[in-house]
Amino acid sequence: MPNLVRSVLRLAVVASLISAGAGFASAGITNPSTTVAGVKRETFLVIHASLPGRAALDCLSPCNGSPLSEVFVRHFGRETRASAFADAFTTEVDTISGGRQRSWSMNAGSSSRAILPDGCKPVALVFANADYRFASRLRGPVLDERRVTQHLRSLDVPTTSIVDADGATLRAALSAFVSKLGSDSCAIVYLAGHGVDIDGRHYFAGTDIDTSGGKAPDEQAIDIDDLLRQVGDGAVVVLDMNFSKVKPSVR
Repeated sequence: MPNLVRSVLRLAVVASLISAGAGFASAGITNPSTTVAGVKRETFLVIHASLPGRAALDCLSPCNGSPLSEVFVRHFGRETRASAFADAFTTEVDTISGGRQRSWSMNAGSSSRAILPDGCKPVALVFANADYRFASRLRGPVLDERRVTQHLRSLDVPTTSIVDADGATLRAALSAFVSKLGSDSCAIVYLAGHGVDIDGRHYFAGTDIDTSGGKAPDEQAIDIDDLLRQVGDGAVVVLDMNFSKVKPSVR
């Protein structure tokens, strides 16, 4: 099997990510919705690593991070329009991955609007989990974190970076980040690691995630719907993961 094909894949993607139960609006750049996670928003942009039913690459060979983080640093701060920024992911992730991954987006607001609305002050949070206790370990997220964080800080965007955190640490960091958002803040959130689908809800997995029993998912992960509700208007959220319906320990 070629090295590119042997590149580590994230957990298998759910057959359909778009579902009313999960709170994800069925929307794209060409047909934007103004509702995300059940909350009406004037502007937001959510970038998903892969189409529903398809995997997201951990990294290519040689491993230098995910296709998504590569596109993010290439265009964030250079492309000003939300639609063009999102379209870059759709086109370039497909090219970089050799057709193995295709990104998609949810956008609210005019297709010609700015990525960051006038007058907003961007502030960023980057989560990257790779060293999982019960799930397959990943190579890409730490590289993604380094790449994205360095780029954001080079643009003078205040950035909090959290690497290899368990569920409790993730939730505490998100709460602290949200508590500091002002009325003129625009959140930029980048999450790289394993995602899981549990009973139709989608989670970014903490390093302690173990769906075989014991703790409730909320104790070991961040609920994506809850995150989207908290970050507010003008947010840019990048989900560099797929959402698996199987146990994280199963490949």
